[in-house]
Amino acid sequence: AIGNAAFHNPSLYKLLSGAIIPLKKCLFDIDDKTRANSAGALGNLARNGGDLAVIISNEGIPKALLKIILKYNINNDFSSSSPNISSARTALFSLGTMSVYNSSRNSLLKKEKDNTLPTVDDLFNAIESANADAHAHADADVEKKGKGKIDVDETLLKYLTRLKAKLAATPQPY
Repeated sequence: AIGNAAFHNPSLYKLLSGAIIPLKKCLFDIDDKTRANSAGALGNLARNGGDLAVIISNEGIPKALLKIILKYNINNDFSSSSPNISSARTALFSLGTMSVYNSSRNSLLKKEKDNTLPTVDDLFNAIESANADAHAHADADVEKKGKGKIDVDETLLKYLTRLKAKLAATPQPY
């Protein structure tokens, strides 16, 4: 309901800002659907304007979204059949939405001193490596395709391309 309220215009953003911390906690729920819904709601809180971008970044939401994509896709299983693909797709789409704002972009690109939090480069490397592995395996043994490595989800690849394009564009000043 929070995501739906925030989807169409930013007039409710300030009222809904109190949901950011509880939604962040839901990003780490055991249930993929809960993670996906909270990731989508957080993305919707940035969809129509940057009013909450600084709060979202200060609460570590961009890094949390990166973390759930990488944490729940064990062994870089970014296939369509992964039990965690829904939250990965939604988190990646929300990262693209947030990345137009300076504060979120800086959070995504910042390397932590202790290297405990993932960076956007970690995400790019993980998905691109999984995709390259899948294609190399398919090229090496065409008749076994589908029995070994599984291709990376096409929607996830599309959202990765979207995120890269948004990061390459001029950021908005929030």
